[in-house]
Amino acid sequence: MLLPVGLLVEGNDLYIAEAGASIGDDVISKIDITSSNPSTTIVVGGLYNPLSGLAIYNNVLYIAENFKISKFELPLSINEFDINTISVYPNPTVDYLKISGLTNSEDYKIYNMLGAILEEGTTYNDEKIEVQHLAAGTYFIMLDDNTIKQFVKE
Repeated sequence: MLLPVGLLVEGNDLYIAEAGASIGDDVISKIDITSSNPSTTIVVGGLYNPLSGLAIYNNVLYIAENFKISKFELPLSINEFDINTISVYPNPTVDYLKISGLTNSEDYKIYNMLGAILEEGTTYNDEKIEVQHLAAGTYFIMLDDNTIKQFVKE
């Protein structure tokens, strides 16, 4: 169960900072407040105590967490496929990632926990993305449609 701890309205989107049951379970989700049937979409996961605030400036979401500020670029548009069918595997991984559920090629960015972009590229459905050069840890991969998936590199 997630507990809402912060809110931010940007355009038609309501961003919600939510505290999870344990460390690393905190998320930022969003809801289109103009929708007649609104649904929650997780924008960023794996956070630690995002209680201090949210801000958006120049299409970048800033999240104040314990001991750090994380930043994530927001998309300008959403492509036409169901984000619920997108999955990243194997997770955890050692050498590579694959993304399934893509209907077209997708640009991607890999972020570290501090919000820094480590790698950018284009991928296709079930194509390998090499990650063996990354240090062990938790990362996020963001597609150009705003889908963000967390993965662990061992």
